[in-house]
Amino acid sequence: MSELSKNIITEQHKGVHKQFDCVYAAALAYMSLKYSRDSLDTVLRTQHKKIIKNEIKQSMRNIGFKPDFLSSELGYYAYEFWEVIVNERFGSNILEENLSQFTDGTLQQMGEYLDEQFRNEGRADSIGFLKTLL
Repeated sequence: MSELSKNIITEQHKGVHKQFDCVYAAALAYMSLKYSRDSLDTVLRTQHKKIIKNEIKQSMRNIGFKPDFLSSELGYYAYEFWEVIVNERFGSNILEENLSQFTDGTLQQMGEYLDEQFRNEGRADSIGFLKTLL
């Protein structure tokens, strides 16, 4: 589990942290691809799903989360949602600092949402949270 996950989420259930960290890694991968030398548009235009998945896995490792098949798939699914949310809210020309602020605020909200949902329902649904942002 990532340090951010430990700091935001009070529930100690592994699944809650895993849900959070998958979205966290997806958001980091999106920012990395968007602001790297290889433009995100180029990656998407050439449909290199493998490049995106590898970036998500690398982001997972960077935050201290060991990717497995299920978390990688959840991360990719979260990545697709994240891309749509950012583009709907800000368009494709969002400044890196604005995206970073949005990401930080959204992750904080998601952590609180997952905590509350787990306490009330015994489950954590990060994709459900992302759907509320659409």
